[in-house]
Formats: sequence, structure tokens, C-alpha cells
Amino acid sequence: MTHRFSLGVLAALMLLCAVLAGCGQEQAAAPQKERVVTDTTGREVHLPEEVKSIAVVPIPWASVAFAVDGSADRIAGMHPSAKASYEKSMLKVLAPEMANAATDFVGQDFSINMEELGKLNPSAIIVWNYQEDEIAQLEKLKVPTIALKYGTLEDVQHRASASLGRCSARRNAPRS
Repeated sequence: MTHRFSLGVLAALMLLCAVLAGCGQEQAAAPQKERVVTDTTGREVHLPEEVKSIAVVPIPWASVAFAVDGSADRIAGMHPSAKASYEKSMLKVLAPEMANAATDFVGQDFSINMEELGKLNPSAIIVWNYQEDEIAQLEKLKVPTIALKYGTLEDVQHRASASLGRCSARRNAPRS
């Protein structure tokens, strides 16, 4: 009887050790599919395969994002001045979903409130290329950041809109 009891205790201890050993091991997460977009500064930006939401800092670019994507469904945030212009424009009729875009993550001076941006949890953010400190912070926070160069009409027409198009889900986005 004592021998049988000892074997039972030993078996229970072995089972417990096996269970506890498994608790310390982390399962490797499945690799997330991504795509790479080159922004107007030449930086390679790694985006998730599906960009579900975008925060847009530059004033005119929320409306450009709507025009390129054909929808405002993914615009989670935009500059307060862009939102004020939206409220008084035809865009309000064309893109009623843009009314839900947050504005409290960015100041009038384009400074980014990282805490408020975190609440939005965007798949990507679009900023001006001269916002180097914010770009560095966003990279540390692992927020995919597309920098747009403020420059010539060609920069806007070809390079910036192409970067934005590749960020959207549209597969026929313009190429630079």
C-alpha cells in the first residue's frame, strides 16, 4: 500500500512539474503580415497589412486621405483646423463619417499629445517631415509614421499622394 501511495504521489508531482514547466514558456505569436511603404523622405515605413485607422497631423491631408482612399472610414484623427474646415465644407456631406475623427491628439502648432494618440491606437500616423522629435518618439512607441515633405506641387501630386495611396487598402494606388 505504501509503495502504491508513493508511486501515486510521484506521478502527481511529475504531472505538476510538467504543467508548471509549460507555464513559463511563451508561445511565439504568429508573425503579423505587413507591407513596406517609402514615405516622401525616403524612409521605409512598416505598416500592418490592413491599415484600420490613420491619424493625420498635416492640415490639408485628412481631405486628401479621403480623396485617395475613397472613404473616411479609417480617419481616426485629424488636425483641429482641418476639422473646423470640414465642418463648413461640402466634405461634411461627402464624408459624414469624418465627423467622428478626434482632434485632441494634435495641437494647433502640430505638436502631438502621445497619450491622446495612444487612446486612438491608429494603425499609422501621417506627420510633416520636419517633426523629427515626434517621429523619433512615435518610432519608439512603434507607431508606423509616414512623414510628408512640405515642398513643391510635384511632391504633393506624386510622392505624397502615392505614399498615402499605398497606405490605404487600395491596390491601384499611384506609384511615384
